[in-house]
This record gives sequence, C-alpha cells and structure tokens, in this order.
Amino acid sequence: MHNVQTTHFKATLTDKHINPTEKAFLRLLEQEITTNPQRLKPYGGQTTHRAAELVAGMDVDLNAPLTGE
Repeated sequence: MHNVQTTHFKATLTDKHINPTEKAFLRLLEQEITTNPQRLKPYGGQTTHRAAELVAGMDVDLNAPLTGE
C-alpha cells in the first residue's frame, strides 16, 4: 500500500489569479455541490492508488508553473 499525501486548498472568487472562466466554473461547481450534495462521490481507494503508481518516483513541484508538455 502506498502512503499518499493530499493537499487541500480553498480559492476564493476574489483571487486575482483566477480568470473569468475559472470563476464561472467554480461558481457552477459551488452551486452543484450546494444544490445536489447527494451527487458527491468520494475520491480515493483504487483511483488514489493508481494515481500514486503513475507518479511513483517522480519529483513534483506543486508550486511550479504548468507547461505545455
């Protein structure tokens, strides 16, 4: 079994780095979660283990900018 560390953060819709498309998506997501909480599905189990396998041995800098690669 892999040790998997997760990071949670909350972005507010007033954050300057969030563009209008991201803001619209976050609003839609918030509305869906509020209106239909029964649709939420837990994330974990096999998916988490598979993700850990895919990145095993890789160095990942979560603060690095995304590239087109």
